[in-house]
Amino acid sequence: MLSAFGLSLLVVGDAATFALAALLIALIRQREDRPQSAQQEETGAQIAAGFRYIARTPALRQFTVAALLAVVAFGFCESVLFAVVDAGLHRPPTFLGVLGSLQGTGAIAAGVAAAVSMRRAGEGRTVMLGLTCAAAGFFLSAAPSLLAVAPGAVLIGASLPLIVAGVMTLFQRRTPASLMGRTDAALNVLIGVPQTVAIAAGAALIALVDYRVILAVMGALMAASALYLATRTTHQPIETVATARLAQEPGEETPTTAPPHRG
Repeated sequence: MLSAFGLSLLVVGDAATFALAALLIALIRQREDRPQSAQQEETGAQIAAGFRYIARTPALRQFTVAALLAVVAFGFCESVLFAVVDAGLHRPPTFLGVLGSLQGTGAIAAGVAAAVSMRRAGEGRTVMLGLTCAAAGFFLSAAPSLLAVAPGAVLIGASLPLIVAGVMTLFQRRTPASLMGRTDAALNVLIGVPQTVAIAAGAALIALVDYRVILAVMGALMAASALYLATRTTHQPIETVATARLAQEPGEETPTTAPPHRG
């Protein structure tokens, strides 16, 4: 579409999809009562509550650290893909659309598989699978051959739904309803700021460092994140953890199988 119709039509179409999404969300009828506890807290305490809850809940803290490492690698990806197409494959910039389509194919397949994976293996293994796919995809993208880059693009695309679905599902299950919004906001800050910095750093580094070196670092970050979760997080299937939570008293925290002294 980019080569056939130009950039303007794509930008307008993309903006239209966001506008449509906003309209559909606005049409959802929902009544939500403000939590009583929030009314009694100072503004500063309300803002910090999400950060405190993540810090004192082992599973959430562990997933946040893993997600932080992952988003730094994905931040570098914004600039590196151009070098993969240009310096690696010697193709025109419009070939990014082909790689994007391959990533989309992987994302669709992984999106379907994510629910099954979490139900059978738990969020921890699902996120680790996504991180491993991303690491393999980045390493394959360093090869100057479409035979390696193409499956690498599929793996990179598949990694995102697995990681996002696993992290967000665990956060929703392990967070009380009264803290859900503030915890989600804290998570967005904790991973959004490093990702923004990584995007800027990637744009600067691509002019100074061989793109294959950056891809190797990206793959290493993903592998380190997967290894971190493998040694710390719980791997219980969803039903087991959910059942344990339902059996608890209100306000009691669901325990993780990870040793308490690990961060």
